[in-house]
Amino acid sequence: MTADRHAELEQAFQPHILVDVGGELPDVNPVAAQAACEELSLWLLESFEPRWETVTPNPSGTAGHHAAYLQAKTEWLRRYLHTDRRDSPEAHACLDRLQAFWREWAGYQLTAGPA
Repeated sequence: MTADRHAELEQAFQPHILVDVGGELPDVNPVAAQAACEELSLWLLESFEPRWETVTPNPSGTAGHHAAYLQAKTEWLRRYLHTDRRDSPEAHACLDRLQAFWREWAGYQLTAGPA
């Protein structure tokens, strides 16, 4: 796979990192939830490293790891809004789940063809 194709897929993946899960917490202030989710998303974007050497073809799609990533992001947001701790085990779990989702997503893109 060419470096251009890698860059294209990495760019196509970014909206998945930036997704807002603040609406998943109806019991909190939506403005605070959105701001906190944006903060986490930017931290994830800065911390995320797409590792192509760990990607393998995946014909099965991405539902499992995508759901786990969104759940981890929601859990971080819930804890952050109650503790105001940016760097937490939940934030690192979210990054780990993002990496797993990346491997699954990129593997699917390799299998399914151009995005």
